Amino acid sequence: MLFRSSCPGVAWSSYVELESLYVVVVIGGGVEVVAVVVVVVVVVVVVVVVVVVVVVVVVVVLLWWW
Repeated sequence: MLFRSSCPGVAWSSYVELESLYVVVVIGGGVEVVAVVVVVVVVVVVVVVVVVVVVVVVVVVLLWWW
């Protein structure tokens, strides 16, 4: 599982996270573990994106009203 991108910092952190997830999956074994890890990662990413969007919208609205 080798993932690379143009940004070294982002690539390295993503690579480390993916490798650690891969290790957990290998130790746990089974398709269920893979599915759970994927679902958890997707849910966390979606929640983070939603929170960031809401915060940005609130800040922009507050700044616009001031």
